[in-house]
Amino acid sequence: MIRAIGEWVLRTACMQARTWRDQGLPPIRVSVNVSPLQLERSDLVKVVRSALKDADWPAEMLELEVTEGALMRNADDAARVLHDLRELGVKIAIDDFGTGYSSLSYLKRFSVDRIKIDRAFIQEIGRDGEYEALTLAVIGIANALKFEVIAEGVELDIQRRFLVEHGCVDGQGFLYSAAVSADAIANMLRPTEQSAAAAQALAGSGTLP
Repeated sequence: MIRAIGEWVLRTACMQARTWRDQGLPPIRVSVNVSPLQLERSDLVKVVRSALKDADWPAEMLELEVTEGALMRNADDAARVLHDLRELGVKIAIDDFGTGYSSLSYLKRFSVDRIKIDRAFIQEIGRDGEYEALTLAVIGIANALKFEVIAEGVELDIQRRFLVEHGCVDGQGFLYSAAVSADAIANMLRPTEQSAAAAQALAGSGTLP
């Protein structure tokens, strides 16, 4: 059922983003997770194109998140699909980066915009020097390959400070907000400086202050 559910989630996310825009709220990029089965579908690009068209939502304001494992199930086919999605203007992120088994030799072949440092690394900042070193390695890889990088699971100020000091300025996690309803996000998008910053953090693209 994951294919049908995944398509519903994609369409619902795009429609919700348009609803916020129609309410006069500033547009934000929405991110949707894509399962390995969806990525392997030959019509994923068609489904994404259709969802964007039906919602009248710009492709550059949609981000699809895929895991390393999903990419490596069939790396050549995945690379072609990601390339076609980026041709549409859709942003691509590698989710939970660092815990999978992708080959670095393949990484540059994938058409992606950013990588997300897995929360397992972030949770150990301030407690485990080896995990801190791995976090720095991921940041270094992102910089070398000219990918954006975002930290997942930021919960403590010590984690935020470490990331900012080492060049990772985007993050998401409970330090900013837990998951909230669409109405709550709409309230955060009201035109005030404070709420706009909170909404960007919820969108997964907040700048670490």
